[in-house]
Amino acid sequence: MSRGLGDVYKRQDKDLELIFQKLTSDRQVKQALDFLKQDAPNTIAQQKELVVIEAPTFQEKQRSLHYAQMLKAAGLQDVTIDEKFGSVTTNG
Repeated sequence: MSRGLGDVYKRQDKDLELIFQKLTSDRQVKQALDFLKQDAPNTIAQQKELVVIEAPTFQEKQRSLHYAQMLKAAGLQDVTIDEKFGSVTTNG
C-alpha cells in the first residue's frame, strides 16, 4: 500500500514534535534556553559592537582582531585568526 507524501510529512512532523518535547523537558536544555533568553540583550549588544566595525570583503582585520579580543575577555584561551583575517578560532 502506497503512502502519499502528505502522510510522510505528517509522520515527520510527529517525530520532530516528540524530539522537541523530549529536548525541552530536559533540565539542562531548559537551563541553557533560559540563559539564552536572559542573555539576549547582551548578545544583541555584542553583535552591534561588531557590525559597526567596517569590514569590507578581504579587509576584515579590525573586526577579526576585535572579535578575538572579545573571546579572550570572555575567558577563552588559544584564540587564533587566520592569515586572511576572515576566521577566528579557539581551542579552549
